[in-house]
Amino acid sequence: MPMRKNSEFRYDFIKSPDCREIIVDGVYGTAGPRGRINVILFTERNHIPASVTHSIEADGSAGPEILAKRELKDGLVRVVETVLLLDLAAAKEMHSFLAAHISELSKR
Repeated sequence: MPMRKNSEFRYDFIKSPDCREIIVDGVYGTAGPRGRINVILFTERNHIPASVTHSIEADGSAGPEILAKRELKDGLVRVVETVLLLDLAAAKEMHSFLAAHISELSKR
């Protein structure tokens, strides 16, 4: 229990050394079998080529890329950045938090 002063208490936020900021392009998930909601946050990007081929200049240095030989997959990549496992109480709290901030931003 946090330290009490009269009829109130304070939470101090301390960032974990593993804390990082991520851009979220989308969300995916399901209700899990143990009563938790599995929230998967991802970013989207184009594929990185599997390989590229360059010509060799007369002096032995790398010349321009030969685009016809670039090996690249079709589609997009979804990089899973983090997975949240929320119980019902935490999911409701997140829902309220998001609803309040969505409402605030919608008024701008």
